[in-house]
Amino acid sequence: MYIKKREYWKSVFLFIFFTSALLAQKNTALNSITEKLEDYVNNLGPEKVYIQTDKDFYTIGDTIWFKSYLVNGVNHLSSDLSKVVHVEILDTNDSLVKKRKLYTDKGSVSGDIEIDDSIVEGNYHIRAYTKYMLNNDAKFLFLKEIPILARPVATNDTSSLAALNTIVKIGQEKEVPNPQISKPIVQFSPEGGNLVTGLPSGIGLNITNENGIGIALKGKIIDQDGNKINSFETNHLGVGLVSFTPGTAINYLAEIDIDGNLYRYSVPTALNQGYTMQLKNLGNHIIIKVSTNIDQGLMGTSVVGHLRGKVFLKYAKKYSDKTSYLIKFPTSKLSDGVAHFTLFNQDGEPMCERLTFVENQSNTVNLTLKTDKTNYSLREKVMLEMSLTDNHGKPLQGDFSISVAMNNSYKKDAANIKSWLLLISDMGKTLGNSNSLFNQDASISKNILDMSMLSQRWQRFSWGSLLLDKPGTAIEFIPEKGILIKGVTKAFDNPYQPRKALTTLSILGPDVYQVKSLTDTQGKFSFGPLVFFDSVEAFINASTTIPNKNEKIAIHLDTSKVQVYIDNPMVPSLHKKTVPIQKELMEYRDKVGDLQYSPRVTALSEVVVKARQKTSKDRIEEELNKMTVYGPAQNRLFPDSIPGRKSRTVFDLLIGMAGTRVIGTFPNQGVRIRGTSSLSNSGDPLYTIDGVPVTADFVQGMSVNDILFVDVLKGGEAAFFGSRGANGVVAIYTDRGRSFDFKQKENFGVTNIIVEGFYKARKFYSPIYGGRQKTDRIKSDYRTTLYWNPEIVVNDNISTYFSFFTGDVPGEFTIKVEGITANGIPVSKQCNFDIFN
Repeated sequence: MYIKKREYWKSVFLFIFFTSALLAQKNTALNSITEKLEDYVNNLGPEKVYIQTDKDFYTIGDTIWFKSYLVNGVNHLSSDLSKVVHVEILDTNDSLVKKRKLYTDKGSVSGDIEIDDSIVEGNYHIRAYTKYMLNNDAKFLFLKEIPILARPVATNDTSSLAALNTIVKIGQEKEVPNPQISKPIVQFSPEGGNLVTGLPSGIGLNITNENGIGIALKGKIIDQDGNKINSFETNHLGVGLVSFTPGTAINYLAEIDIDGNLYRYSVPTALNQGYTMQLKNLGNHIIIKVSTNIDQGLMGTSVVGHLRGKVFLKYAKKYSDKTSYLIKFPTSKLSDGVAHFTLFNQDGEPMCERLTFVENQSNTVNLTLKTDKTNYSLREKVMLEMSLTDNHGKPLQGDFSISVAMNNSYKKDAANIKSWLLLISDMGKTLGNSNSLFNQDASISKNILDMSMLSQRWQRFSWGSLLLDKPGTAIEFIPEKGILIKGVTKAFDNPYQPRKALTTLSILGPDVYQVKSLTDTQGKFSFGPLVFFDSVEAFINASTTIPNKNEKIAIHLDTSKVQVYIDNPMVPSLHKKTVPIQKELMEYRDKVGDLQYSPRVTALSEVVVKARQKTSKDRIEEELNKMTVYGPAQNRLFPDSIPGRKSRTVFDLLIGMAGTRVIGTFPNQGVRIRGTSSLSNSGDPLYTIDGVPVTADFVQGMSVNDILFVDVLKGGEAAFFGSRGANGVVAIYTDRGRSFDFKQKENFGVTNIIVEGFYKARKFYSPIYGGRQKTDRIKSDYRTTLYWNPEIVVNDNISTYFSFFTGDVPGEFTIKVEGITANGIPVSKQCNFDIFN
């Protein structure tokens, strides 16, 4: 009897010991996961940029007035990392058209870009980012489509007006629910990741046409014998949900019938063993159900929930012999945005993932806009009252901007600051036209949004990379705090030999600024970060640090520029080749040809001046082709035709050349040539100087002043070099003593530079009618933007007041206010008023 009791307690002890050891191991895995997330938030957390523009449609001759909001990507408070924001206008080929470099030390900054006559009619994009944001995928950069219309040459040209009316008609056509397609494209997304035999599962469906536009359709799930299992229906975004329990060794199909045409698609195969995680978002709380068909499979599992990297749920299942368990928790303390839930097994490996959008009622901000009237006459004063309170009526603080423009100057489903910061900036435009989800009835949009979330995966990071990376991993692009002037000092007679030197930067201006810096042993120097506006003239001196030695020092400035690429930036629209402008805006386009009132317009008689400076290309083109063994090249670059060439490297010159991509930063740059089939692991092209193969390091050290021209060869042009040219060829040709005298020679010990400063925004001008300014009445006022104020700081006041005047354009106008509260909640609100003749 005693022996039996001893054996019993021994077995109990061993069970407790091994279970405790196992649970300790699981807790260690859970702690490691949450520590990785904490490190991500503290050291690798992203930044976000949002741009509010005064309107969404523009005409050549307009000005794009905008405000940039720079926030911490986790809590949406003002970022304390970067202080420099880059704003660019890109054409349909993703080529840079205009740019602004803005400085902010408070999280927001305003700017403007004039649309001059160098811009042709078409669809453009505004892109905005910080250099720190380039550490992440380019899909997280701010991007907004901006259609730009040309001014008519003559308003009485009937053919021109007919063409405009055609565009208006096409632009006003409603998109049909089911565009004509040959066969729908269906994507399946099992809830949590996989279907598992014998476990109830949900499948998200995303049905689109060949252009990626969602389609509203009905269909059903059938088994391999044609038996109906369940039916489904997608909404206008092409998103739907269907649930069923997969059987053993059964194949399932999705069947869609369109006008008698039957289409079938294979449903993902169910796993024999595995886990599922189902989620129900009820608004004020969330319910998660975890299931498995593995014996004892739930013991040691854990569920982690985070919102933009900040952990709010850590649930560990210590012991369970059941096949499922529920987790229920309130959302009252969560921020708004995309919540990411992951189920980990006992070894800390991710098994299931699920996203949902949290919209906490406690975070509701009441932004109220009220005009003193609803209807106004031409050139009448408008009084606007704005109030900002929380859900309990308490005044809030925040940073806001206001635009007042024609109602049809705005796109109905354009992104606002709320949809961008809370959804698009974390999902990377994977939800299609997700902006409409924030403009519909709340009950409808929540249902559609949750179904959309079911088919998505967290985009900001993957668990595989996050769990493997070491804390404090070095990043390529550090936060930009100001203007840096960097370079390398080398021996003047040997550009491949760095020299340690004493460098002095002198900036000329009203107040002369001068600072000295000793280079490192590799000759590298850096001045800054500096903050100044507009461009300034400066020069750098360099002298040897060796006493009593008069050595000549050459200064090589780092002028490398970062290339940013876009991969399918926008979901294609149904009328991609048209500019969807409404009737009122087109009427404005006609009137603007007679525009008299504008602070930037002066009427002059037309004068055409044509001139062309003869460059080295014109003088020696024929001679150059004789120097190459492959004849003329399609992509040829002449350094003397590029501004600022004196302070550039060879790789910097190639940034603007079609088909080339410059990677890395000075002094470790390289080139990738697009359109080549890489036979090597590196992808490096063949570099030659005067026909002789050299290394990339050799090219890096070359002086641009020694280069006559550069050819970039690919495809058939590179065939002359055989397999060596499989990744393309960068062929560099030097002067070699020829009698070309057009090059500039550099001086030793000193270099002059023009440093581009930060852009300083102009002040938006709007007229004040009445009183003594009677002369304004003789001028036509066809402005579509009546008011723009990007510097609204709301304190604890109950109300803030503004005023502006209407113009000479009747119609419906929209007041749009956007901004962020002091506690990081994005807010967007608009209201309308009418102007009559």
